Amino acid sequence: MVKKIPQFGTKALIDSLHRVVLSIDERIHRIGIQSEFACRLLSWKFPEEKASSVDIPSILKRLQYHPKNDDANAFCHLFLLEIIIDRTLYFMFLHLIEQNPDYVASIFESQKVINAEPSTILDLYVAIPVKQLNIKTTLADPEVNQESLESKIAKKLIKKNLDRNSVAYQTQNWLKNLSLEPEKAVQKEVHDFQSQTAIENVPLDSNMLRSLLLEMVKTMEKLKLPSLVAKEVTAWEETSFEDQLEIISGIKVDTSRIVRLKENLESKLLRSGKQFELLDSKIQSLIDRIKDIGKKQQTLRSHFGQFVEMTKTSSGEIDRLFHEMANNQLLYGDELLKHKTQLALVNVQVANFKRSVLPLITNSVVTESSSLSVLANAFLQENNLKSQKITELTNEVTKHSAEISSISEKLETQKGRFCEVTKDLNERTKECQKAEDELDVTKEELEGEKKRSRELSEKLENIGKVTEKEEALRADLGRLKVELCAKDKLIEELRKKVLKLEDQCCLMAEYPDLNGPIEVTATNEERGLKQEMQDQIRANELRISLLHKQTEKLRVAACKLE
Repeated sequence: MVKKIPQFGTKALIDSLHRVVLSIDERIHRIGIQSEFACRLLSWKFPEEKASSVDIPSILKRLQYHPKNDDANAFCHLFLLEIIIDRTLYFMFLHLIEQNPDYVASIFESQKVINAEPSTILDLYVAIPVKQLNIKTTLADPEVNQESLESKIAKKLIKKNLDRNSVAYQTQNWLKNLSLEPEKAVQKEVHDFQSQTAIENVPLDSNMLRSLLLEMVKTMEKLKLPSLVAKEVTAWEETSFEDQLEIISGIKVDTSRIVRLKENLESKLLRSGKQFELLDSKIQSLIDRIKDIGKKQQTLRSHFGQFVEMTKTSSGEIDRLFHEMANNQLLYGDELLKHKTQLALVNVQVANFKRSVLPLITNSVVTESSSLSVLANAFLQENNLKSQKITELTNEVTKHSAEISSISEKLETQKGRFCEVTKDLNERTKECQKAEDELDVTKEELEGEKKRSRELSEKLENIGKVTEKEEALRADLGRLKVELCAKDKLIEELRKKVLKLEDQCCLMAEYPDLNGPIEVTATNEERGLKQEMQDQIRANELRISLLHKQTEKLRVAACKLE
């Protein structure tokens, strides 16, 4: 049973575990390991609400030995190797070994580690943490029993028939020699390691850091993981050209990525087309708004022209009325002044009459009273007529003044309407300017969308060119295969002909009397004596060369017999 292990709540530990899982994921895809165990472990994520702690037993349950799953065992060893190399997870692993020796030792029961040297990697996994744990426990408790964790795991290792040349044995001896070295030899390395280490809740001392640093350096030097990639490369180099050609011809080009890219580009083009439609609708609405604003501007301009004409006519009427009123005032003033002067003259005459004539006519008052009364009545009537005329003129003046005040009020109202119309015209002008700015921005966006659509169309054309090149390459590959087959047949025929000629040459060398000069098969050409002699000379030279070869073979055989 696994003991309860305290959870490590450091951010560095969580980051290290993530880094280890990603590194193993890369290795698995590189060497081609595909297993349910690996996929299940890689799919394990850290929840956000539990990101402050990591449950170590749940990790180790995924690293148990599977007797029927070599891929899972290989993945287990890769994970443990990453733990040893990573300095943050290394302390976690030491703590785990200290509290769970039996369970951790059971992890290393497998001897199948990627088809090569299981004991070497197994020794590295166990020996380094055991020695480090021994240093840690001896520092913590000097009187610790030597028959402890190291002896328990050592017994399990002895059962695996480990020899003295294994990496574990050499590593243990190297670590023992390390403890005899002086402190000054590694003081600088310990200081550098302490400055680079940032681990919480882990007790560190100089001896532990010194041994851990040198341990890790030596482990990196000694560790040699078997490379499947190297084996595949060597196997490929050893493969013949015909087999390589068959392998290459059997490869199917995966065009799914190109198809997905093409679909993405088509969807982008559709989206850009929808955006074009939206932009066109926006532009059309803006154009309609601009047309409405233009119509409103025309109506406002017509109203403004009417208002200007009305103000011109009203101002003309006001001027005319002012001129008439001024003329009437002058005319009525002259008449009034004339009547006033006449009245003053009459009053003066009356006064003079009262002063001078009244004493004279006192005697004739009775006789002339009737005539005087008639004159007085006539004068009073004339005076009343003139006063009535003056009142009429004053009434007319007041009437004209009331008309002038009403016209001035109309003028003020027309001025207010003119101010409102000018204000509305300014607002419409601002809206028109704003709409024109929006139209410019929309035109720029439309140009950008057109440019992006051109780029997408160019990318689609490039994809079409790539597919055409791929089809051309496939056609060339088929043509080359046909030509290769034809050349193979031609080479086979030539090889048969060469073997036949060699047999004939050997027969001519062994039996020169039976095999005369080379007969000419082409009977269509007329051959002369010189040509036949040259053919005989070539035949003799061939016989001589074959005799020389046989002579050399006989000499070598004779030398071997001696």
